[in-house]
Amino acid sequence: MTFLTKRFLPLGKLTKKIKTKMVNMATPSNNLEKPVNRLQFDYELLNSENFSNPNSYLNTNEEWREIKKYFLENILKNVKILELGSGGGFFGNWLVQSGYKEVVVSDLSKVALKKITESFPKLKRVQLDARDFKTNKKFDVVVSLDLMEHISDVEKHIRSVRRALKRRGIYIIKTPNKLWEIAFYKYWLYRNNKKGIRFWEKAHVSIMFKNELRNRLLRAGFLKVDFLRQSGLTRAQEKKVKNSFGNKISQLLIAGINSLLRILPLSLGIQFIVIAYKH
Repeated sequence: MTFLTKRFLPLGKLTKKIKTKMVNMATPSNNLEKPVNRLQFDYELLNSENFSNPNSYLNTNEEWREIKKYFLENILKNVKILELGSGGGFFGNWLVQSGYKEVVVSDLSKVALKKITESFPKLKRVQLDARDFKTNKKFDVVVSLDLMEHISDVEKHIRSVRRALKRRGIYIIKTPNKLWEIAFYKYWLYRNNKKGIRFWEKAHVSIMFKNELRNRLLRAGFLKVDFLRQSGLTRAQEKKVKNSFGNKISQLLIAGINSLLRILPLSLGIQFIVIAYKH
């Protein structure tokens, strides 16, 4: 038995303790306002001019390192791909630039589609409500990046995706882990005197634990569900750490978190990167 094996042997036992503590942190506070009509809030927000703000998801061009790597190593260039909740169209544009020939991007927001038209006029685009939709043709791959947490009826959404997929198609998902998501925003709430927490409660209506997400996909009829390991914090995640702790401490924290992400069980990761396989 190597030193590293001995050193991290108790990790499995610690997992339950860590999860229990973080679930306790995830208990909603009675002092917070409960959101009213979340779907109406989301729709109105998506189609408001607020999304011209530089901090909006229309201007978010993440690295998507693990998902890009998966595409380049596993997905043929001639498959049909549908992206849901495309925002500013950055990932769809990367797919086209990488040689994928049949890519369709979509969003519920007219503002988002206008932004995509201006930025990437050659991208095929369609207005589509990812909560419940039907498509005229079937796709080999459906992708949603940081979308599922915004959908209240996840089962209906997953069934829509399954309908849109060809036989043996795959659904690629990126979504936050409930363990870290709520714990972070509880800290943010403490640091910022409740600013931002009510927006988050309204916007992130479906955050899940690993087994919860897996089981929902299997119940909806997917044959197999795999989880990829996150190789490091995204730019957006690093920004949240820096805003909360300051530059000096955040540099150490980011380095430490990136090291932990390489060894922690996937159930304790900051986000889930999921590959769900249809029959």
